[in-house]
Amino acid sequence: MAKNMTEGSIENAIRVAMYGKMTFSKGITASNNFHSSRMIRRIEAPKAIEGHFEENNEKPTGMEQLTYSPVHAALVNTPYKATDKRLYKQPFAQNQQIHK
Repeated sequence: MAKNMTEGSIENAIRVAMYGKMTFSKGITASNNFHSSRMIRRIEAPKAIEGHFEENNEKPTGMEQLTYSPVHAALVNTPYKATDKRLYKQPFAQNQQIHK
């Protein structure tokens, strides 16, 4: 089950990085649930996601949030390695300037 949670979380982290955006109206969030948030399409998802675990003596903790930082870092560093230009603003899929 932890493997499935991790792999699903990676896909959700990609969705958040690419399309996640908080909008506000009169100080209240306008996008407050999945019905107002763009989901990742199957064609946009990685072909294969594999979660791997190592034995340790640590007590289990929450699973989902652990994937967000490395996924976001990978999504920012990949275009940088290819173009030597950085992405600075999320969501990454929006039209944005890439900085040198």
